[in-house]
Formats: sequence, C-alpha cells, structure tokens
Amino acid sequence: MEAGFDREKRDSMAQPAGAGRRRLRIGDAIALFLATALTGYWAWTYTGVYRWLAELQLRMMHQYEVQLTFVLALLVACVPFFFISAIARRAIFGYQDPANLQLIAAAKQKASPPSPLRIPLWTAAIFALIGAGLVIAGAYQKHRGQSAGQMVQATAAYYASGHPPAGDYISVSGFSVPGATQSFQSGDSAAKYYAPLVPPNWTSDKPVGMFLETDVPNMMPTNYYQRSQIGGSEIPEIWQGMTDPEGLPGAVRAQFEQEHLALADGYRLLSVGETPQNIVSEGQTVIYAGSAVAVVSILAGLVSALFILWRQRVRHKTTAPPLDPRLEIVAIDGRKVPRPPPLAADPAPTPQSIVTTHNPNSFSLPRLILAIVLVFFGSPLAIWMVIAAMFIGTDATKGQASWIGVFVTLAIALLGAAMIVGGLAMGIRETLRGWRVIRDRR
Repeated sequence: MEAGFDREKRDSMAQPAGAGRRRLRIGDAIALFLATALTGYWAWTYTGVYRWLAELQLRMMHQYEVQLTFVLALLVACVPFFFISAIARRAIFGYQDPANLQLIAAAKQKASPPSPLRIPLWTAAIFALIGAGLVIAGAYQKHRGQSAGQMVQATAAYYASGHPPAGDYISVSGFSVPGATQSFQSGDSAAKYYAPLVPPNWTSDKPVGMFLETDVPNMMPTNYYQRSQIGGSEIPEIWQGMTDPEGLPGAVRAQFEQEHLALADGYRLLSVGETPQNIVSEGQTVIYAGSAVAVVSILAGLVSALFILWRQRVRHKTTAPPLDPRLEIVAIDGRKVPRPPPLAADPAPTPQSIVTTHNPNSFSLPRLILAIVLVFFGSPLAIWMVIAAMFIGTDATKGQASWIGVFVTLAIALLGAAMIVGGLAMGIRETLRGWRVIRDRR
C-alpha cells in the first residue's frame, strides 16, 4: 500500500513543465479574489479595515480617498490569504522525489517555448475586458435612465413606513432636518451634503426613510417661493430628482448611526436635481468610451500579432536551408575526406542541473503592470500624505493636534515614495527587457 502511494506520488510529479506553476498561479489568483471580495464587502458595508483606514483619514484630514482606502485595505486583506496560499503550496508541492527528478527535467526540456504572440494578445485582451466592463456599466446606467418613466408623486411618510412607491424619478414632499445635515468629500471631488427628509409628525425615535443629496449645504426646494410667503413654513418642502440605488456613503451612514438616527428598511437617497435624461447621456458617454477602448485594444493586438508573424516569416525566408546530405563531399582526387566528428549529445539531466523554466531576466508583463500600478497609486499617496503632514504639523504647533499624526503621515508618505521609486525602477527595467525581446525577434 505504501509502495503504491509512493508510485502514485512520483507519477504525479512527472507532469509537463509549468503545471506546478500553473497551479501556483491559480492558488494566488484564488487568494487575490477572496481578498478583493472581502475588501469589497468592507467598503460596501463600511466595516473592517476599510472603515478603520477611512476614519483615520477623516480624523486627520476631515475627508478620505475612496480609491486609496480600498487599495490599502486590499493590501492588508491579501496578507492572510497569500500566507494561507503559501502554506498550501508548500504542503502540496513541497514533496520532491529524487528518483523522479530526471523525468521532470526531461519534461522541462521538451516543453515548447512561449509564443511571441502572448504579450500583445494578452495585453489586448486585458484592455478589451476593461472596455467591455465600461460598456456594461454604461448600458446599465442608460437602462436605468430609460426605465425611470414619468415622475412619481410621493411623501416622506411612504418611505418611513417601509412601503415606498415604485419609480426612481420622484417628487417627494416632507420636511428636511438642517441640524442633522452631514457632509462628505472624497479626495478632490466636490463635497456632497446629506439631510434627512421626514414627515410632519416625525420624532427622533422614528426611522428615516428618505435622505436628500445636494451639492450645496442650503439648497432651496422646488416650492421655495411658495414657502417664503407668510405662513408658508407650514407647507411641506417639495424635492425632485432621481433615487440613487447605492444609498448613503458608508461614512455618512456611520455618522447618522452615531447620532442615533435610525434608518428605515429600504430607505432611499434622492439625488436632488438629477433627471433621467442626464443619466441616459452619461451612460451613452461611458458606452462610447468603453467601445473605443475595446475596439482600439483589439485592433492594436491584431496588428501587433500580424507584424510579429510577418517578421517571423521574413526571417524564415532569409535563413539558409539545410544542406542536402546527397551533396556531401566524400573524396577529393581519390582521397577520402574524413567526416567531422558528430556533435556531442546533451548530457543527461541530473538533480544538480535542474533549474526552473522561469528566467528572472526575461520580460514580464505582470511586472510591468505592477510597476504602473505602484507609480499610479504611490504618487497621490506620497503627495497627499506630505500635505497632510504639513496641516497636522501646523495644528500640532498650536497644540490642536498630536505630533504622532505627523510622524504617521510622514511614514506613509515615505511608503508612497518607495512605491514610486520601486515602480519606476521596475518599469524602466521591464521596458528595456521588452525592447530587447522585440529587437532579438527582429
């Protein structure tokens, strides 16, 4: 039984070259997918590491960067998943049978070299998928605007009761609560203001089913002039716009919950002033942009592939054909010409001569993409943290903040600078390697 198990395990090691690496990539991809899913859940529910990072930025800067917070939370979430993946990889592929190493080396030698079409086609496929994602997002947004229908009349009491009327394009009446307004700003985007809209008989112990999203803190309702008349303050406000399916941002929702403001089940967020026509127009713009990205990526990939094939064909034609063995010179003036000694065969692979098929000095598209990502996220991280350190340092000199915040922000700024330097070095190195690959193939 034990001999059969060892034989099966040796046979499992005699697999084509790269099979273990393919499984290794699949394990890392699964770990990255799980970490991304967990980070997305944190961002959607405003919990976990994402909330901790967001509130840390809010305490220091009174705003937080959504994209940067997501990336940092993703990096933190990747640590345990990749650690588990490494342990599983060690447990599964850590076994090496010396009796089978020659079979593995022979399989690696027989493995065909990677196709030169891999880089352009994979690059085109990645950008085409990005364009397809934009098209899908734009189509959903356009469909949402087209299916909004006519404006629906409603009151805040309907939403507070948990039975909102059907329709996304609404005109709702109620009374806003200016004292409970919350503001939210993400990065360089304009600040948004959120205020509850309640029915006339609402009290603080009742849930709120409708919230207003405006671009200014004191936006006037549609019937402002009517309410400005004598006794008009008793008339309910009228607000018109489109409901936002994403609801309140996580930070704003947490602020309302901290102030003991209950949210009704199925509450709605009204984007004041938004119309179906604007949503349809924005959706069409996203569709056009995504289509352009996908088409250009596919055409660029095909042109690059055809160019590589053409260069290979030209090089194949210019290569001298092998000599015909029938034209071999056997004798000159009756004297036999000695044949050259045959080429020595390659030595049999030994466990010491076995090396991995991956060449660390070869061009790697994932490393080039990683370099771009590092520079893309490291630049705003370093700049933003230096500015934050300046503001916090000014407050610290006045005794309004702690110097610990200055050191923390400077440390994060150094991390961003390291990302920039590392990304630039990696990008330049991979660019030079890619240029050498193209030059050698010519």
